[in-house]
Amino acid sequence: QHLVAPPGPPAQAIVSAVNACAAASRWPRVLALLWTFSENLAQPDLTACNSALAACERGRRSWHRAMRLLHNMRSTLLKPDVLSWNSLALSCLHSSQTRKLLHVFDHLLQQGLLELRTHGK
Repeated sequence: QHLVAPPGPPAQAIVSAVNACAAASRWPRVLALLWTFSENLAQPDLTACNSALAACERGRRSWHRAMRLLHNMRSTLLKPDVLSWNSLALSCLHSSQTRKLLHVFDHLLQQGLLELRTHGK
């Protein structure tokens, strides 16, 4: 199966390919495309990274790839947003990685990105 690049700059073509593969839950291909992007062109943007994280979310046993991708985003000063963290949390949940999921929640609480609310009185 071949992806045809749309007209425009090469970076736009790779982002389009990342989005297409993510929509098809082909996370290994998404990560390979992101690697190509970073080696040959420039740092992937937040949209491309979130697409890759969403693809990892749908793949069983891909939580470690999602965690590595989010770590790489942070190390290159690309700030993960709520969609990034949500995809990582869902990757951990779908892979039955309860401890990793709790670690993600703990990080979000410490950073003030998550607020716990109690119901009732």
